[in-house]
Amino acid sequence: PPRKYVRVTGSIQAGTSFLHLVGWNSFTITSSSQSEAASVDVVLSIDTSESMTFDAPSGDPNRDPDVCNPARSCHPFEEVRAAAIAFVNRMSFPYDRVAIVNFDRQASLIEAADPWSDDAAIAIDRLNDLTVFKLDSAAPPCSLYFPPNPQACTSTNQGGGFKTANAAYFIPTPRLEALWVTVHLSDGASNASGPEPGYDYGFCPDTTWVQPLCRDFFTSTRHA
Repeated sequence: PPRKYVRVTGSIQAGTSFLHLVGWNSFTITSSSQSEAASVDVVLSIDTSESMTFDAPSGDPNRDPDVCNPARSCHPFEEVRAAAIAFVNRMSFPYDRVAIVNFDRQASLIEAADPWSDDAAIAIDRLNDLTVFKLDSAAPPCSLYFPPNPQACTSTNQGGGFKTANAAYFIPTPRLEALWVTVHLSDGASNASGPEPGYDYGFCPDTTWVQPLCRDFFTSTRHA
């Protein structure tokens, strides 16, 4: 498989002290060495939750993913996309590979059947296809759930992002000679999780309708 071998060969002409008396004025000394840098498998885990539009003030149309996605004016999402593209451009293809996860209410591995790319152009195309998530307007509004529970109102499932990124390294089989790195790009705290039995929209801490929604702010935890 492609590997980052570095071979260095150096030569110098060495003069002689005694051998030149018999016609050997100089000779070439040559030495060589070989080293190897690790190939890298990188998963870019990217937050596409609704809060990735919240650099726009409340009431600004660009806070709506339906408006800012087509215009590429969702912030801070566009800054995150630009950072991810700059990162890809610094990788050493084809020795390195990159896979992309996006997470909002759920986490998805882009091109899940074959997620790894060793081509910058392909990876950048996948990054350019990402959009910010918007809660399904056809679903019952979270405020109408009874008993009231804000678990359907939130959209930052960071745990799902990490879990999906971890699974990527084993598709189709782990590349054991590579260094595995996950770069997780997000703007805020976790407030959603994947569906669990009895929790169709994921688990929400018992902080019903306390802002910020679905985040544990009890003093017993360091994970505020």
